[in-house]
Amino acid sequence: MEGTRMPIIDIAVACGFMSASHFAKCFRIINGFSPQQCRTMVPVWVGPGLG
Repeated sequence: MEGTRMPIIDIAVACGFMSASHFAKCFRIINGFSPQQCRTMVPVWVGPGLG
């Protein structure tokens, strides 16, 4: 989600889901936020040597 601008349906299909809605539902259950929200979030960690 964070490393691509691919449409969510394309990401869902690439992950084996048959629909974007099912992917989004599972994503929200696991992560606590939607795929759309994930794309608008500020990264919560800084890589090695960058902080």
